[in-house]
Amino acid sequence: MQTENFSLETVLAFAGASHASFATVESIGDDGAVRVVLPDSQETAVASILNPASTNLTVGDDVLVLMLGGQSGVARPVILGQVGNRLAERSVDRMESLMRLEAASSDSAPSATHDVDVDGRKVTLTAREELVLRCGKGSIEIRKNGKILIRGTELVTHASGTNRIKGGSVAIN
Repeated sequence: MQTENFSLETVLAFAGASHASFATVESIGDDGAVRVVLPDSQETAVASILNPASTNLTVGDDVLVLMLGGQSGVARPVILGQVGNRLAERSVDRMESLMRLEAASSDSAPSATHDVDVDGRKVTLTAREELVLRCGKGSIEIRKNGKILIRGTELVTHASGTNRIKGGSVAIN
């Protein structure tokens, strides 16, 4: 069997494509329609996706698009895939967006925002005086002196093994 090598231009012409280009995902509609910004013209267009099952696109992603000519002569973009090593970046980006901390200094200085370092295995949050996690009516406070306060409308603990409560003294109610 004889194998022939074809140039990219030959393959594109055979597919009815005018060219391949990079684009940026501008928006994703409620119906899943992906709109991309084409760098050649800065125009936007709704793009088809070559393999939707393997693509997890978000706004701002860089993608490679193939411009296919339609019956009207207007080229339509088809997303071939994402460009770049976004898997590692995306998991860190998501964690950072979920874990922004606002730490106020002890004086009346304005709040400062600090990023949390996430390595995918362990997250360590450090505070000088007090660390507070708050959501709705629940909170966990960890104080410098070692006191930990857990507050909520209901507290539930589950253990597949022994559930121990230890202390110098244990007070219930």
